[in-house]
Amino acid sequence: MAHHHETTYRAIQQFIEKPPGKLRIFEIYPQRPLRSMALGSRLPALLEDYKTGRQCGRYFLATVGKLLADQPPLLRHAPRIARPAPVVVPPVPVANEAPQATIIPAPQANDPSFDHEDLA
Repeated sequence: MAHHHETTYRAIQQFIEKPPGKLRIFEIYPQRPLRSMALGSRLPALLEDYKTGRQCGRYFLATVGKLLADQPPLLRHAPRIARPAPVVVPPVPVANEAPQATIIPAPQANDPSFDHEDLA
C-alpha cells in the first residue's frame, strides 16, 4: 500500500512539474500545514481542513480565476428588482403644527392620564 502511494505521488509530481502541451497547472495549497493526517484523523481536524481548503479555493477564484476565464462567469441568482419603498402617511398631525386642543388653566386638567379619583 505504501509503495503504491509513493509511486502514485511521484507520478503526480512529475505531471505537475512538466505538464503536457500548453497545459498550465496551478497548485492551490494552504498557508499552514493541515491538521488532519492520512489515517486516524478526528472529525474536528477534518472539518477544519475542509474549511481551509474551501477558503483557499475561493481565494484563488476571486483573484486568479477571473483572469483565466474567456467569458465572465454566469450569475447564479437573478438580480433583485429595485422597488420603491412604500410611502408612510402618519395618522397623527405633524409635530410642528399648532395644537388644536384648548388649554385649561388647572395643571391636572391637561394631563390625559389624570383622573378625578387621583385627588386626595
